Amino acid sequence: MSELQRLTNLALAACQHPPGSPERLRALNRLVREIQQSGKLWRDPDTEIYNEALSRTWLYFTQNLCEASTTTPFDPSRSSVTHWFNTYLKYRLRDLRNEKMNDRYRRPWSQAFFDPDNPTDPTANLAAPEDIPPMLDITYAWLDAGTEPRLQNIHVKGRSDITAEILIRKRLPPEASWKEIGEELDYPSQLLSAFYHRHCLPLLREFGREQGFLTD
Repeated sequence: MSELQRLTNLALAACQHPPGSPERLRALNRLVREIQQSGKLWRDPDTEIYNEALSRTWLYFTQNLCEASTTTPFDPSRSSVTHWFNTYLKYRLRDLRNEKMNDRYRRPWSQAFFDPDNPTDPTANLAAPEDIPPMLDITYAWLDAGTEPRLQNIHVKGRSDITAEILIRKRLPPEASWKEIGEELDYPSQLLSAFYHRHCLPLLREFGREQGFLTD
């Protein structure tokens, strides 16, 4: 069996598991590692723009491999999984060059791990972008899986409906403002913000470290 066929088989096996399930997540993580180690990823000499394009492509990859999220899903009868990946990656590289804004791009999810009580660069402790699958997609999968009981058990006093999971979801990109969240949940926004940074952000950062998203 060729390496391309083996990667295709891994992709098809991942899609046999339900979306958001721990089994799907583990299979996707394995597939991502295998693709990274295959030596078949398209490379570009412009490291800065390449890392941003690669990050966007990993997000596209996990969203569309099995189900159509933003486009048609992967079809093994039309191309190999690496060719499908590289085609999208090249489009993203072209788009970023055309926009001529390389130095202004930041990962949209980086602020989610930022603690305003420790005002450092929110991207300073992130692992190298080419070594990890897309963080935002995997974070949502973690929330959907229901495998962390603290996400439900930790909640605002007297408001069991305002859980850590609810607040983390609302603060992931594209995050709602605390004013909007307070109005929606009928609770003082200042208290929600304080609760989030005291109880929810530590959970999110713990998950980020476990997944290798954060290096501290």
